[in-house]
Amino acid sequence: MKSRIGFVASNSDFGKSGVGHYEIQLFSHILRHDTEDDFVLIAREDALPSFPPPSERLTLRPYASKYEGHLANLIWHHTKLPRIAKQEKLDLLHLSTQQRMMSRKPCKLVATIHDLGGYHVKHKYGRLRDFYMKRLGRFFAKKLDHVITVSNFSKNDIINFFGIPADRITVAYSAVDFEVFRPLDKQECREQIARKHGFREPFIVYVARLDHPSKNHVTLLKAYSILRKKYGVEHKLFLGGSKWFSADVIFQTAEDLGLKDHVIFAGFVPNEDLPVIYSAADLEVFPTLFEGFGVPPLEAMACGTPVACSNVSAVPEVVGDAAVLFDPLSPEEIASAVNSILSNADLRGNLIKKGFQRARLFTWEEDARRTVEVYRKVLGK
Repeated sequence: MKSRIGFVASNSDFGKSGVGHYEIQLFSHILRHDTEDDFVLIAREDALPSFPPPSERLTLRPYASKYEGHLANLIWHHTKLPRIAKQEKLDLLHLSTQQRMMSRKPCKLVATIHDLGGYHVKHKYGRLRDFYMKRLGRFFAKKLDHVITVSNFSKNDIINFFGIPADRITVAYSAVDFEVFRPLDKQECREQIARKHGFREPFIVYVARLDHPSKNHVTLLKAYSILRKKYGVEHKLFLGGSKWFSADVIFQTAEDLGLKDHVIFAGFVPNEDLPVIYSAADLEVFPTLFEGFGVPPLEAMACGTPVACSNVSAVPEVVGDAAVLFDPLSPEEIASAVNSILSNADLRGNLIKKGFQRARLFTWEEDARRTVEVYRKVLGK
């Protein structure tokens, strides 16, 4: 029997953020996988071009861009979204992020809870949003018929902090777009980097919003200083990411450590530029303090770039034995891990080989398949 399923894409910033990219990729693959049901895409009007066009099976239900701001969007979820669900006669509604759960239940509800980072990193999402999730998120989550999450680490958090039974939680890993992330000619990519960013030296890359402290740029800068002074590493450090919480602390740290001429603050990097950067880099370092999943190491691996990364939260679960792990709170350990890769050709080759194999385990097709299985379970199919 055909069902009518709604998908709420309230974070679709044209794929600039991890959640925005998740919404676009997952929904596109769900449409390909589930050819039985009808879908209603509920998204901000200016975000619709990022999604498939309307069809006999797909209805687009845009909402005004004036609801883009966090508070306005939150109010919209609690007031207008339940009415839309009723008007569209939805059998099931999928909310794509934990920050936008609902106080009312107009139909069967499924939500993706990517992580509960606010319980691990103080003010990770800002004071107000952390307060909202801790005080109200648990209550709203209990209204859900099923939870989808992106790692076993996050599943355990949802059980422990929200009290959701394990049989109401499904892990559907995030994924890599292998049409985009693939090895490119290293020299050609370095020429592109030289033209765009004005340097030709070998470099180490870290792509993450400039978010202090959760993305841990300050500790990375201290580790980079050790790399230069203790190990004689002359690579540049390429930091791709837009300004976020306390970005000024990161800039000031680079200044204080005398690294201004050696660190490239590239700003936001579009998805289409990432394969060029990863292919040109000698190594990706990922010193984050917390991730519910952690896509960048897999994207680097898919491009043939060796990875050194944190040994915390979901990161070890994602990278397996295809990366060198370190304590993200120790500048010395980060520096040692990075140097071990840069100075050992055999290790680099082994990591590149394992990285290709590891990245290939995470596909959007599999993510969509598991998500549709949840829909059918909730709908009693």
